[in-house]
Amino acid sequence: ASVLVDTMLASLAFIVGEGGVAALYYASRLVQLPLGIFGISVAQAALPTLSQQASLQDMDSFKATLLSALRATLVITIPASVGLVLLGRPIVETLFQRGEFTAYSSEITSFALMFYAFGLWAFAWNKILVAAFHSMKDTRTPVKAGAAALGANIALNLILMWPLGIGGLALATACSSTLSCVLLMRWLGVRLQGLNFAQALRVPLMRVGAATLLMAVFCVATAEKPLFFSIGGSIVLYGVGCVLLNVEEVKVLTRKWRRT
Repeated sequence: ASVLVDTMLASLAFIVGEGGVAALYYASRLVQLPLGIFGISVAQAALPTLSQQASLQDMDSFKATLLSALRATLVITIPASVGLVLLGRPIVETLFQRGEFTAYSSEITSFALMFYAFGLWAFAWNKILVAAFHSMKDTRTPVKAGAAALGANIALNLILMWPLGIGGLALATACSSTLSCVLLMRWLGVRLQGLNFAQALRVPLMRVGAATLLMAVFCVATAEKPLFFSIGGSIVLYGVGCVLLNVEEVKVLTRKWRRT
């Protein structure tokens, strides 16, 4: 429903400018790439384990699995968000700018992409949190969160589209997804007898944030370099930063790679 609303409002060229529907489409496809490769796959992989643990009433293991999945998505979504914000324009130009996709098209698409990127972590976490509720045979709570997010999305669209144009529609989607994520965490925390997500994820977030900051500095410093150099160097530097900062999920992947 939110996609339909966004598309309808993006067609109002006198507010958001020409080419709004295409800009939202291409920007959302770029955001869906890391989300689909990692965020959705983590949720799908975690669901059978969460369902088994919930059926056995092994809630300590359930919490551990849930937090592990959330930490794993942070490792990808935080640097991906920053990378899309800092390198969005050259990425869009490289992938799409040809023929009828002009420099103007790249400008509005990268503008929408920047605001979509702010919500990438929430898009991924929502998938995992919804999977957690489904594993407990609760489908009503995610629907409630989704309804609240849809209402917020419509309201924020109507507010933000005027000052920000097509970027306002993307930002509204990011904000409404964040609202859904916060609601799901709050209700799930109560359901799991006071699980404090902020406390449990604070240290991993700080470590990932520090490694991402190092990556961001490199992105800015190499902004005029070829795109493959900026992206490749950023990935390597981020990975090194995570290892040095003892980001557990990256260390696990490194150990698995060494065994192969």
